[in-house]
Amino acid sequence: MTDYTVKKLASLAGVSVRTLHYYDKLGILKPRYRPENGYRHYDEASIIRLKQIMFFRELGFSLDEIVKIISSPDFDIIEALKIHREELVKKSERLRELVSTVDKTIKNLRGEDKMQLTTDLPLPLFVRGKVRDTYDLGKHLLIIATDRLSAFDVVLPCGIPDKGKVLNQISAYWFDQTKHIVPNHVIELVDDVKVLDKYLPAAERFAYPQYLAGRSMVVKKVQRLPIECVVRGYLAGSAWSEYKKSGTAFGIPLPKGMLESQELPQPLFTPTTKADEGHDMPINLAEVKKLVGNDIGEAVKAKSLAIYNFARQQAITKGIIIADTKFEFGLENGKLIVIDEMLTPDSSRFWDVKLYKIGQSQPSYDKQPVRDWLERSGWNKEPPAPMLPDEVIASTSRIYRTAYERLTGKQLK
Repeated sequence: MTDYTVKKLASLAGVSVRTLHYYDKLGILKPRYRPENGYRHYDEASIIRLKQIMFFRELGFSLDEIVKIISSPDFDIIEALKIHREELVKKSERLRELVSTVDKTIKNLRGEDKMQLTTDLPLPLFVRGKVRDTYDLGKHLLIIATDRLSAFDVVLPCGIPDKGKVLNQISAYWFDQTKHIVPNHVIELVDDVKVLDKYLPAAERFAYPQYLAGRSMVVKKVQRLPIECVVRGYLAGSAWSEYKKSGTAFGIPLPKGMLESQELPQPLFTPTTKADEGHDMPINLAEVKKLVGNDIGEAVKAKSLAIYNFARQQAITKGIIIADTKFEFGLENGKLIVIDEMLTPDSSRFWDVKLYKIGQSQPSYDKQPVRDWLERSGWNKEPPAPMLPDEVIASTSRIYRTAYERLTGKQLK
């Protein structure tokens, strides 16, 4: 038979020696024997009894009740257990409320309560992209910029507060500023959800969610070209990585001795495929022409460079360098128009003129801090993406808002 001293039993049970002495005094846990020296000794039965006592204590039974359970055969333990079960149910409900409150507080501190990551409208879904949800309005489309975040062509499990509003409103600003260069697809910004009545028959109207205001626009339904038109004015990102290895950027030879973030001799047109899923792949102008035809291929290059040069000159007066950007185009009755988004923190690399230094990576008014953190994290750039730290989410939200306010001179609605 195993023999336990009072100290050993106390250590095994995680209670104090004084507690065991008190249980002995109450008569609910007597030692197996006590020699003349007065030291208590316990056995396996003592451990079983102690476990019973601790179980009842955890349920909330008082020591007086436990004494009655152990020493009074007439004590109705079933009724006592029912009463304590009811108390436990009440406590568990209260704990669920507390957990819910903690979750809401965390979301509030992160800004998640202000985010719109998903949409579910009673309209035909035209396409759900990495960031935007597009619904069919018959002759038109409703594009909604959510607060979802994409990096390296993968949607992250977290969003950025106010990001969708920035994307929508900064695109609207640039569409208006560049319409003299190339027409665009914008019909109307949804500043007030009531404007949607104009685009839906009475029988199809519904209670429009307020989150649509500021983050959505009604646009033309056109034929989208299967390419992304990237323009680079500075040696950064993947262009810099390639240059260090081969002295080229997307296969285009560059002068020797260039430094990171240095302005290119002239902006480069470096198009890619437009992948609905996975990664976009670089292509050259000849491959663009195979996809869209010679005339359209030349036109998208010319218009992309013209928009970039115009926007870059305007942005620099606001203290922002547009290092690179991408555009998408479509055809409306065979006529080229620019679509999707334009010169946003998602589609562009923005640098602060005052902080710009050749020969190093630049602080950005875009999602470059997200890319930088993901690079440092060791992520392999394949789904699933890791969750961003709270401080990266908060700082990126501030960057998006600052980019909008500096470029447009307006406060975000």
